[in-house]
Amino acid sequence: MFKQGFNAHHSHPMRTTLRAAALAVGLVSAQAATAASADYYVQYSISASPAQFAATSVTLDGQTLVKPAGACGMRFEYPEDADWVVPVYDDVDTHTQGHINVWLPSDDCGAWTNIVVEADDDDADDVGFPPYGVPGTLRVLDAYAYWIDSGGNKLVYKHCCGADYVYGNELRALERQAPAELGAIKRLLRGGPSTLGNLTEQLAQSEQTLRAISRELTYAIQQRRTQFADRIERSVRQLEDDATAAVNAALAAQVNCRNSSKAGDGVNAFYACDAAIDAVKRAGAATDTAHNWLR
Repeated sequence: MFKQGFNAHHSHPMRTTLRAAALAVGLVSAQAATAASADYYVQYSISASPAQFAATSVTLDGQTLVKPAGACGMRFEYPEDADWVVPVYDDVDTHTQGHINVWLPSDDCGAWTNIVVEADDDDADDVGFPPYGVPGTLRVLDAYAYWIDSGGNKLVYKHCCGADYVYGNELRALERQAPAELGAIKRLLRGGPSTLGNLTEQLAQSEQTLRAISRELTYAIQQRRTQFADRIERSVRQLEDDATAAVNAALAAQVNCRNSSKAGDGVNAFYACDAAIDAVKRAGAATDTAHNWLR
């Protein structure tokens, strides 16, 4: 079993300063253990005959999720919207309400050979199939996603962490602090040379925050990996690796932003900071998804 709150008590240099900054922008709260929703995309081909199975994959922020052993589909809870996106044709609504189960065809998961979408409700008869008979994407926005087995049971590992965010409430706060700081830099870059002093301070602060995120994430992953999350371990590790890569990308983009700003290239600095924001959000989506699977 995971140790209760294993990552809530470790410390690093500058922790006090960064925690104060997070509190200043209201990012540390009792809600820290509630992971955010995200956007998911299910790419699919079309089976040419009953003897074949359509190929499918599920992506989060462009990264393909590792399908665990025994997974036959994915449940999306509280989606804002779910649509079929097919090249050349208009988008098609799935006409489902509430939670949906997306069944992914394979030879050990049932009789379906193509992707099937159905409402996760015994009283509903909403069942959908890919429109037009051509390959495309099922786009599910602002949802919580879980792998499910052939019986519709979630593949989660429930022995984790008490009430805390799996990867540490401090990391969660910092992941929300960083985009705010980088956004402030973008606003200062539009303000011209008169804001140079504030810009220098903001660049230094944002780099400090991103490096703190990197340290917190590295430590939290090391602690989480001291335990084995059963059959979803590989899937969780892939999300942790994606989060680490995204944080590294954010740091590289922030350095580009800083160097471009010093060189007087405000346009490149602006877009580099924008890339850093996107990377931090990708890291947050990955750790949030992993957190949900470990509850």
